[in-house]
Amino acid sequence: THTRDDGEGLREAVRAGLASADAVVLTGGVSMGHRDPVRGVVEAAGGEVVFHGLPQKPGKPMLGALVAVGGARVPVFGLPGNPISAMVTCTRIAVPVLARAAGITDLPGPRRVAVTNPDGRAMELWQHRLVRCMACGGVELVDARGSGDIIAGGRSDGFIEVPPGAADAGALFPFYAWPT
Repeated sequence: THTRDDGEGLREAVRAGLASADAVVLTGGVSMGHRDPVRGVVEAAGGEVVFHGLPQKPGKPMLGALVAVGGARVPVFGLPGNPISAMVTCTRIAVPVLARAAGITDLPGPRRVAVTNPDGRAMELWQHRLVRCMACGGVELVDARGSGDIIAGGRSDGFIEVPPGAADAGALFPFYAWPT
């Protein structure tokens, strides 16, 4: 369902999703500021917010909640609206949770890879860096201009996850391929 990220339309879309689906995934409308209507709508629907805001880039404002519906607890994910943020948070968090909820227990984990063109950038939060797979088995960083850079997203095969305080050189990093 497509709706604006405010007002009755969003409330109705969430209510309808909760009444008819095993999970609800929202994109856009979630943020860390006062312009975030998603958290209030999820809480008004009886949602227990498990997290809102993660120490990562991109995708910091992501929201995860559970809503009791009948005898079940329905997962609700609020993904950021920027395309790369949504792709990363969906791949890294939403897809594994939903797969597990569906009874899929044999999802392959990430493989560990070396970066062939490190830039040495370190941050005090988790970094999800877009990469392209190389014939040598390593990965190459993709030049990206932020979480709205859909061209870079399209040129990438997935992303690596770099821990807080670590640079992208001299170690093996988990590689998450985009779902196909």
